[in-house]
Amino acid sequence: MDKKGAISTIAAVVLAILIVLVAYQILGKPLQKTGIAAVNSLKTPDDMLTEARDAVAEGKCRSAIKIFSDFIVLYEDSQQAPEAWYSKGKCYIMSKDTKKAEFAFNQVARYNTKMYEHNEYLELAKTELGKLSTSTS
Repeated sequence: MDKKGAISTIAAVVLAILIVLVAYQILGKPLQKTGIAAVNSLKTPDDMLTEARDAVAEGKCRSAIKIFSDFIVLYEDSQQAPEAWYSKGKCYIMSKDTKKAEFAFNQVARYNTKMYEHNEYLELAKTELGKLSTSTS
């Protein structure tokens, strides 16, 4: 094989590897397990939260809940997960779905560990749970 042929072979192998890596990124394990839109899996955690916050600000709670849900599946162990759960709960309150709001606020407590010692959303979630229990009594 001449030098030109070897370079073509190497280029083809590199291209095949890149295609496999991109395919895994788009169709990878988290997506197969949850059905998350491939487009959200390609966004950074900060981009997803910004998009969800913007949706809330625009009054688009359904969209925000979907994005927060995708975020939680993709980045469940991130420092921002308590915020996503809390914000999802607030969206459920705005949508008048108190049972789902209660569930979301209770999930914030799961992040009450040393890893999340700055979980500012824990007290906020407790406050919202208190309001919910008062309003349903």
